Amino acid sequence: MPNNGTVDEIGHTGYRSQQDERAMRVGTHILDLRREWQNLRASGMLCDVELRGSEAHSTGIACHRSVLSVYSGYFRTMFQSGMKESKQEVVQLHNISHAILFQLIDYCYMTDIIVTDSNVQCVLIAASFLDIPVVVDACWKFMEDNMDVKNCLMLYCFADSDAHKNSALADKARALTLKHFALISQGPEFLEMPKNIVIDVVRSDDLCVAHEDDVLLTITRWLQHDFEKRRWEFWEVLQQIRQAYLSPQCSDDFLLACVNGFKDYPGAEEARSSSEHLKLLPGYSSGGSSSRHTARKSYSFEKIIVCVGGNSPEGGRRDSVDCFNPRTSKWGTFSKLPYCVSGGGLAVIKSDLFFCGGIIGRHGIPVTPRTMHYNSARAAWNDVAPMQIGRYNAGVATVGGHIYVVGGYSSDYQTLATVERYSVASNVWTYVASIPMPLTKCTVVSFDSQLYTFGGHTSDDYNGVDYAFCYDPKRDVWSELPRMPTARYCASACVGSDGLIYVIGGCGSANRLSCTEAFNPKTRQWTKQCDMSRPVYSVGVCCVDDKIYALGGDSEANSKKSIEVYDVTSDTWTISDSQLPHENWAFGCGVVEIDKQRSWE
Repeated sequence: MPNNGTVDEIGHTGYRSQQDERAMRVGTHILDLRREWQNLRASGMLCDVELRGSEAHSTGIACHRSVLSVYSGYFRTMFQSGMKESKQEVVQLHNISHAILFQLIDYCYMTDIIVTDSNVQCVLIAASFLDIPVVVDACWKFMEDNMDVKNCLMLYCFADSDAHKNSALADKARALTLKHFALISQGPEFLEMPKNIVIDVVRSDDLCVAHEDDVLLTITRWLQHDFEKRRWEFWEVLQQIRQAYLSPQCSDDFLLACVNGFKDYPGAEEARSSSEHLKLLPGYSSGGSSSRHTARKSYSFEKIIVCVGGNSPEGGRRDSVDCFNPRTSKWGTFSKLPYCVSGGGLAVIKSDLFFCGGIIGRHGIPVTPRTMHYNSARAAWNDVAPMQIGRYNAGVATVGGHIYVVGGYSSDYQTLATVERYSVASNVWTYVASIPMPLTKCTVVSFDSQLYTFGGHTSDDYNGVDYAFCYDPKRDVWSELPRMPTARYCASACVGSDGLIYVIGGCGSANRLSCTEAFNPKTRQWTKQCDMSRPVYSVGVCCVDDKIYALGGDSEANSKKSIEVYDVTSDTWTISDSQLPHENWAFGCGVVEIDKQRSWE
């Protein structure tokens, strides 16, 4: 066998096949041919067209139509089109500078081009226009390989634009921008970003920030950088702020910006109206589960479901405060209540709990007006102002910094129509407009600064009613809603991540129910959803992300510890592998956010 090996200058032996040698000779020949073409161009020999860049007095670059047509789809089409440019001796390209044009013509002759940080975008734009795919791909590859914290925002803006769409690079640049937002937002590049990029960055759950205040301050600087133009756009950007997580001072600044930031904006009247409404409700959060009212992933806290008080199978009442982490499926505890109680209502404001009324003591039925506050900073319960009257089986919900308690039983077993409101700021309970009919065992939720109440029963009808009502705190007025498809009492409700209000379980005609129905507050229509696997009433219900958790409840004897999970996106119920630590029903249930580093499980 012939030895085709060669020895290099340091003595290493390599082997090359005859096919490889032929390929090398062909490659060398092609390279020599390119040099000859380049020499012909340099001397002007056989050149049949002159190209000029965008500058008014651009120097002409002599070329060969045939060479340009091989590498550029644009020139190939031009020279074969029969249009006047195909015959012109001089063609001026008004959107490509002389320097960039010269580089691309060099590439057509030598298939070699130098791309740098300073010229890559200009080269890519020109190569895209001239339809030179190899250069375009090389520019995108260069950008990806050289992307860092200093240029990722600009690359994101460039790669996301309609003119130069590159979704893969845009996604990578966006991810890096979100990760290093704290640093990038301080640079001058952010101030130059268009509205769509700012909105996309600010609305993301993946935005890495220590505090929501930093996001508000950043977009305020963005506004001030070009106020006259951007004040028309600022309302759309401002709506992406997670207002529930602003500090009190920044929250005030947010509201002030809503009212004063867009005086000549076409939608200013609606914006001002909304903001004035907010101003009346300090600490406002709509109660919905949209991204604007959920924590970003970078926050140092996570959502925990809290179950307060309740009943035991032995007929006694509980003082336990059990906590469930949906992410880890683990249970833990907070400090116990100072007394045993069931039939009370739980309200959550920020990271603090408020437990209102109920029946206290392990036995007997003394109804209490007592209101307990769980201070998350001190991890302890303390008494705050009691309600005007004792209540149990009342509906409880929050709007902003106020807690509303609707109906219920009084201490003399009367069904109540009265409604009380507690101000956290002033520690005072006051009466507001009564619900249109006396109701107990109704379920109440808040959504978009309104209260919604569903079902319950009256002193005359113990089979449950199908009434639904809405309360506007600003006007102190109740209005009737379309009736529920199913009359029920002891049902539970929460707002899903899709903005629908889900009413779950309950009792009707003395029978437990498994039905789930959803109410759309915008269209005021009801829809039937997938049923739970078990009939149940007085179940604890909470929404975390796209999942609704139904915990415990009065059901069959062997299922009072069960947890069922409803997937909002697929309309399906599944039984969780996790269970309550003990059988429980008629307990207060809510979602609170705690520090991820806190030891409680």
